[in-house]
Amino acid sequence: MIGRISIAAAALAYGSAAVGSSTSVPPVKHWSIDDIATTPVVTDILLTNGRQSIAYVVRAADVAQNAMVSTLWIADINGRKRRLLRSSSIEQLRKIPGSSDWSVLADLGAGIQLYRVTTKGRATPIAAHDPAVGFGNSDHSVHSIIYDAPKKIGISSYGWSPDGRWLWYAVLKEMPDKREVRFDEAITPEFNVRRPPIDAEVEYHLRDQEGQDRIIARRPVSDRIALYFGGNISWGPSALRYEMENVAKDGQSRFVSASVDLASGVTKDLPDPPSSPFLPPPVGPRGGRLITVGFGQSRQLFEELESGRRIAYGRAGFLLDDLRAAGSWRSVDGRMSLIGVRTINRPRYALLRVDEHSARLIDDPNSFTKCDFAADLSVGACVREGLAKAPELVLVRPKERRITVIAPVSERHSAITPLRITAKEWTNKLGYFASGFVVWPRDYVAGRRYPAIVITHGSDADERFARQDIQWNYPAQIFAEEGYVVLLINDPAPSQSSLLSKAYEQWSTGTGNLVPDEMQKLIWFNSIYSYEVAIQNLVAVGIVDPKRVGIAGFSRGAQLADVAITRSCVFSAASSGDGSYLEPYAYSWMQQSYNAIFGGSPFGPALSKYKEISLSLRANDASGPVLRQLATPLAGAIDIYRALRAADVPSQVSFYPGESPISDETHLFHVPTNRIEAMGENLAWFDFWLRGRRSAEMPFPARYATWDAMARSWPGQALKPNHCSSPTRSQ
Repeated sequence: MIGRISIAAAALAYGSAAVGSSTSVPPVKHWSIDDIATTPVVTDILLTNGRQSIAYVVRAADVAQNAMVSTLWIADINGRKRRLLRSSSIEQLRKIPGSSDWSVLADLGAGIQLYRVTTKGRATPIAAHDPAVGFGNSDHSVHSIIYDAPKKIGISSYGWSPDGRWLWYAVLKEMPDKREVRFDEAITPEFNVRRPPIDAEVEYHLRDQEGQDRIIARRPVSDRIALYFGGNISWGPSALRYEMENVAKDGQSRFVSASVDLASGVTKDLPDPPSSPFLPPPVGPRGGRLITVGFGQSRQLFEELESGRRIAYGRAGFLLDDLRAAGSWRSVDGRMSLIGVRTINRPRYALLRVDEHSARLIDDPNSFTKCDFAADLSVGACVREGLAKAPELVLVRPKERRITVIAPVSERHSAITPLRITAKEWTNKLGYFASGFVVWPRDYVAGRRYPAIVITHGSDADERFARQDIQWNYPAQIFAEEGYVVLLINDPAPSQSSLLSKAYEQWSTGTGNLVPDEMQKLIWFNSIYSYEVAIQNLVAVGIVDPKRVGIAGFSRGAQLADVAITRSCVFSAASSGDGSYLEPYAYSWMQQSYNAIFGGSPFGPALSKYKEISLSLRANDASGPVLRQLATPLAGAIDIYRALRAADVPSQVSFYPGESPISDETHLFHVPTNRIEAMGENLAWFDFWLRGRRSAEMPFPARYATWDAMARSWPGQALKPNHCSSPTRSQ
């Protein structure tokens, strides 16, 4: 637990630094909502041109165009940048072996196809498929879990052999529309689906150096490895290996592998399934796979050889299996590996250097989020960023552990004066710790109490710059500019305990022997206890006003905000984003996980367990007003809204549309105007209910009349003593 003295000391130190300004300090450049909406994300990076240049793709919002766009840039090692290509989509930037050119998947007017791109930005087709297939949350499309604008895809994935002689690529093909009556389990997957998907398949092609293509296999789009990863191929001297997901009628997945002989094109099944189907395990300097074993402080790093022997490298204060990490590489001589990892304490994305003798972090207080290294791992190009550091291009020399700054990714964002941000850990009454960060008000003054907002989304609070996956449409930086203390808090990590890990596994698989009360305590109340400790500590040292605390979260964070507003006395307002998980209506859709956490259907004895954490069944216990922002009009979210209004609890549900009448907004909003308005609405909501004031950023000022009417009939704080017998009413 963070003690009172340490927090007070941090606050006083920050306060004295803020007051002690001088005339030599440059003028403050404040955050704006547009700054957050246009935050750049580097999606691909290459060290190229004899290690003298960096090619990279930036994904960002174009507010004027009201769309997300991708831009391919090149920068030399002296920081001079040049724009090469701009498109609605550019992805999978790769070197073409034996050439100075690159290859990309891009939409240059014919849907997403495979192109060769020169260092001058000239693009010529390599492989294409016509017609391209609709992909995304749109009519007549393959449904996607990627939160982006609807697109047309011809080529979905590809890979070059190391010698450049062979090209593997995946074609997305629409299947003929059968237009037939369907029955029973053929219909149930479309429960809660707003727009029925089309049927399609992924077709694998192998092209030789003469340009001759072979069709190797066809896979259904239910195979996520095929649809999103192109088979996760790996090349050998005379064959390649790819992986598959076979989905049974009961929804269970089985992962298998196959090999393709390059000369003959003959495919055969392999006896060994993939050890990690969506993220191949990193390889150590001895050629074995790197793994971590154990929990908490006893967690250790090993290299597991093919013989089964394990080489120990010591304590592992990091995770190897995070898809958001920078990647993994092994030097051409096999003597060193570099692994992108996520640290457990002060969460960030670091690089782990492993040789035959030791494993050491190339440490930095910020994150390395994208990297590409030379074959000998002597130097690499990376993107470095942090909560208070805009993304920048850097060169990393692993052996010397030396970092050289090349250029900012966005001059606009690098010019913003950083906010003060402090990494924290909080230990709750169950003994679990949660990591996170405190974002201090821009003009913090010691001795003054401030309103506070907890923002949460599972494990996404880390050293990345204004990332949408943690703060969604909650403008954390604007809250801080407007005088809020903002807490970005992670769930207690399952890696710290075998019991907690077991609970998360049972939640995922639906199998296990933990009873619903224990599951709810470990997966929901455990996090809420952490929020309470964090707020109570700040209240105890005079920083936060206990009557003006809100909570916000989307998806997983929406679950926690919904539970917190009826099971904790800490929060006086909430905003839940695009979620309704835990609501009874979803049982027929979520039977596996609902059985694990509730013990059965809500239409039987298990109903009592739903009443513990389902907001629509606990509306009378809500301790504050609740805003719901939706990308899809989820039935459970509407149930919550109606239940709260029936209980005279102020509530609003806001539905944000897609970019056209035939498409939807996505779970992570991709329509820039939607995101800008949703951020303004959240700021206005908390300003109104926690501070009693109107916000200049409110995009829908006519709604204030409705809020005023709800406020007049809402007893507010007067309810709390009737519900709370102690500082917390959670279990």
